[in-house]
Amino acid sequence: MFKKALSLLLSMMLVVTSLVVTVMSVSAAGDTYFVSGCEELTGYKWATTEATCGDNVMTANGDGNYEKVFTNVAVGNGYQFKVVKNDGEEWIGIGDGYEQNFTFNVKTACDVTVTFNPTTKEINVTGDGVDIPKDLVIDHVTAVGNGFGEWLHAKDWKLDADVNNLTETSEGSKVYQITYENLDVYENYQFKFAANSSWADNWGLPESGGAPLNEWFDLTYNGQDMIIDTDEAGYDDGYDIVLTLDLSNFSYATKQGARCKIDIVTGDKPTEPATEEPTTVAAPTTVAPTTAAPETEPATEPATEAATTAAAENGLTVKATSNLFPEKKIVLSPDQKTFKVTYVFQSKDKDVLDFQWFMYYDSNVLKPTDNTNKSTSFEYPSQGSYMFNKKIPGEIGATGTNLSLYNSTSKEIVFASAEFEVIDPSATETTVNLDAQVLRLSKVDPDTDYTITEEEVEITNFGLNQENYDKFVTVCKTDSAPVSSEETTVAPTTEEVTTVAPTTEEATTVAPTTEEATTVAPTTEEPTEVPTTEEATTAPATEPTTVAPTTEPTTEPAPAADPIYVVAGSEEFAGLKWIGDPVGGAQNVMTKDGDLYTKTFTATPAGKDYQIKVVKNVEGTDPETGDKVWNQTWFGIGEEYKDNLTFNVTDTCDVTVTFNPATNEINVTGDNVKVVTDLEVEYITAVGNGYEGWLNGVAWGVDAASNKMDKIADKVYKISYTNVVSSDSYEFKFAANGSWAASWGLPEGNNGAPVGENYALTYNGQNMVLDTVALGYEEGTPLDVTLTLDLTNFDYPSKQGAKAFIQVTPQAPSDEATITASSNICQAKGTGTYKVGDKVSVYYVLDTKDAQVEDVEWKLSFDKDALELNSLTMPAINDGLVNTDNYSGNASSLSLYDFAGGKKLVEAVFTVKAAGETEVNLNVVDLTLAKLNADTGHADEGSEYEAVVNSDIANDIFDNINSEAKVEAYVEPATTEPATTEPATTEPTTTEPETTEPTTVAPETTEPTTVAPETTEPTTVAPETTEPTTVAPETTEPTTVAPETTEPTTVAPETTEPTTVEPATVAPETTEPTDAPATEPTDAPATEPTDAPATDAPATVAPTTPDATSGSQAAANGQSTADTATPDTPANGTSSNAVQTGNASMAIVILLALISATGVVYFTRKRFTK
Repeated sequence: MFKKALSLLLSMMLVVTSLVVTVMSVSAAGDTYFVSGCEELTGYKWATTEATCGDNVMTANGDGNYEKVFTNVAVGNGYQFKVVKNDGEEWIGIGDGYEQNFTFNVKTACDVTVTFNPTTKEINVTGDGVDIPKDLVIDHVTAVGNGFGEWLHAKDWKLDADVNNLTETSEGSKVYQITYENLDVYENYQFKFAANSSWADNWGLPESGGAPLNEWFDLTYNGQDMIIDTDEAGYDDGYDIVLTLDLSNFSYATKQGARCKIDIVTGDKPTEPATEEPTTVAAPTTVAPTTAAPETEPATEPATEAATTAAAENGLTVKATSNLFPEKKIVLSPDQKTFKVTYVFQSKDKDVLDFQWFMYYDSNVLKPTDNTNKSTSFEYPSQGSYMFNKKIPGEIGATGTNLSLYNSTSKEIVFASAEFEVIDPSATETTVNLDAQVLRLSKVDPDTDYTITEEEVEITNFGLNQENYDKFVTVCKTDSAPVSSEETTVAPTTEEVTTVAPTTEEATTVAPTTEEATTVAPTTEEPTEVPTTEEATTAPATEPTTVAPTTEPTTEPAPAADPIYVVAGSEEFAGLKWIGDPVGGAQNVMTKDGDLYTKTFTATPAGKDYQIKVVKNVEGTDPETGDKVWNQTWFGIGEEYKDNLTFNVTDTCDVTVTFNPATNEINVTGDNVKVVTDLEVEYITAVGNGYEGWLNGVAWGVDAASNKMDKIADKVYKISYTNVVSSDSYEFKFAANGSWAASWGLPEGNNGAPVGENYALTYNGQNMVLDTVALGYEEGTPLDVTLTLDLTNFDYPSKQGAKAFIQVTPQAPSDEATITASSNICQAKGTGTYKVGDKVSVYYVLDTKDAQVEDVEWKLSFDKDALELNSLTMPAINDGLVNTDNYSGNASSLSLYDFAGGKKLVEAVFTVKAAGETEVNLNVVDLTLAKLNADTGHADEGSEYEAVVNSDIANDIFDNINSEAKVEAYVEPATTEPATTEPATTEPTTTEPETTEPTTVAPETTEPTTVAPETTEPTTVAPETTEPTTVAPETTEPTTVAPETTEPTTVAPETTEPTTVEPATVAPETTEPTDAPATEPTDAPATEPTDAPATDAPATVAPTTPDATSGSQAAANGQSTADTATPDTPANGTSSNAVQTGNASMAIVILLALISATGVVYFTRKRFTK
């Protein structure tokens, strides 16, 4: 008996042991793996669980390996990933400790296969276009961090901010440097270095924290954020920071060898020179601080930067500021009297279309030098229509437009530049400020070579568009530096010839064109008109008319050689836009033919309003600089030869221009040439710096249809603008036929336009300025402006007789409100305009066609400042619930509500409280339709149709319903009081008895008190259905408050996710800087794993150590990075394949129990035997 029991017990033990082994085997074989990486590869950004990784779970391929195939992966660099085991139990990469992300490139689009061997932890990536980098190829390095103010040029964790690209100190040195100037004291400047605008390769510290100052220190590949604390270091505001990255000894294989130096450069305490220099740097880093003012470019040495003021005694301190460009400060030495300020710009994807800027300075301290002129003030002074003016003390202005665009994408360009002379030696500080008022970018249509209207974007239009700035601007920097006395000055004449060019092609918004060109010939000789096809961004500068070159003597010196004559004119004819000097306009130099000079332009195409002048050039010398200059005289036609000669070509032909120096006469001949001798006006356009209501918001659109004036009489034109806000700087001119060939403005030096009186206009004159503030209208006051042009007495030969009249009236406050009704179930909106105080009905009609309404829920929204709700009802539903506290309602009935044919679903009655535009919106949350079962009287179950569910409408809803939103004047219901008209108790005909005895004073039948029955209108005061307190069922949305899946505290399980993965080692520490602009986590710009921002991928650092690097996932979810460890996770992230402790414990308990049972049986038997 006992033997049998013992045998049975042993058998049971064998079975249990087998089960334990099986459990262990199943446990080991049950591991799952998925690929987690950058979104560009996996479609999900560093997923942490299988539930969030999409279809990136790896498949066992039968040979012990797992694989995942990504189809048609696009060409790209820096693809990164890791393999994740068992929902984050372990993160497996490459390198020591498997901590590094696996990085690869794709050279041609292809399928990419990721293979993983769980036994060896080996990862492979294959594909036809796959390239696995063996070394790091650096195109550029960018400083990335919590940029604000001058720090990082205000680029907050922007990987692709070219303005923060470091400069290699010498070719091939692998030492990179960048300088940030005039910074304020701050304790939390955060940054990292990133290669090639990607987080794939970046450098920081082993752990996020303070970086050493003014000394070299080692960097960690894909490390944590570095923090500069200048507050604790004891610095004052106004210092510069020089960042130097030395990769000369960096090994991509070991990821070691990178180092950094942060120099703090002050004006009174230069940084000690570095005692150590990068091994591969051509020049040592111990460059002593220079005594001269700092250069505008970063120092070429990696370690030290010249102090801003090293001289014992300083001269003038100059601050160059701007609303668009960063501030730059320089300190001149006592003997430096001249300096230059340049604002540099570069864009991407789109080039400059037009711009307008003003540079302001203190005219008591500074004076623009002769080198401040049109040709030096902008990168492309001779392209498009560009106007420059420095005549007004304290102000330099420029405006330009080019329909073919100014190239600003292929290189950095001079956006604005000026050179100044210090005229007050006692001054200690001054400011030069650039106000970039307008800057627009666009793309060119390759077919027309002109701007594509749809592509035009504003960087600034009297206000910065930050989104466009971030998207299209790559460089905005300010350079300022002293000018040495040896520098040669620019010969103004030859480079500013265009200033004399026809006025109409340059906008005069900045001031009359005539003043910019210091070498322009005398006023009387400059062209007064501009090319017909040119458009001015701010106002076509009609003519540089009175500019006399500052360097030109009052009497022209005897020429050393014969004068050179050049034909200057419109680009369509001359090929160049009003270039009159022999160098720039060499192709249009005239040939001497006896006493005349001629130039033939072959195969000139048919066109209207071609314009020219002839320019006489006499070689001379600038008396101040000794430079060679061209003393110019511009000859046109008319009085004092001011007007451009205008002609048409009716068909292609050769055109010959002839000039007689003896008489200054110009002739144009050709088979199909017709010289314009009279002006034929087809239409007139008001053209200027359009803004909102002014000129319908169209800026300098010479052919803008919206600004074409109405012809109210023969040769009289008029246009009115409403809701024009009062301003002191509205500019405009009148242009004929959509061209600048014929335009009218004011004479030079008198640009203020009179209001309320007729005034004479100048043909092709300067811009007129309408200053309504000076009229007493506070800035911003809405006005109505009417412009009238009277050409009745205009004489084309003399160009005289045009008049204008401007009328300005304050706009009467409106008492009208436009109400728009909309709904998610209505395809069209209803609208109506009413006066303040009116009662208005807004209602929504629903037609359910052959079905009926089973249930409906809705919510109404409106502006309570504009409308006052009087009533809210569901007119066609008697048992519906309406809540006037939150403007909602609902109704449900199995017997259905009949809306066939169209009935009011919801009606709201309002009283208009305020003028303006406002909207009333009905959001139908749920709407179910059904058909009635005639037998049951209830909805037929099979006919139900959910038209709206949780505010989402069905795709075919409008096939099943018709609906309208209506706005109408409210009409009080005709509650014709009940016809209980006073009973006809016509007073008794007891006419007094004929016995006229006085005493019988008519009986006191004081008319029966049947005083009309007090049918005081039935108090059917709408049933006091005090709106069911079922205030919209308080379906306080199920307290199933989104399952508190407070993101598993295993945030990237402490399963020691490889430190390199977590963005921890990534760029910006979990982005949001703690103190600086809260936009990036403190560990990294939450965009990539260790190698990338700490918020994307779990820290590859073994989470066991509760440091910031191992908890990026937790940090990203609002947890402390120190709380991410999970109690049962193996340390160091090296989870073995051993049996789970839970399974093993169970097996051991069973074994112990069986062994104990065997012992009991044995001793019991022994005892029994005894």
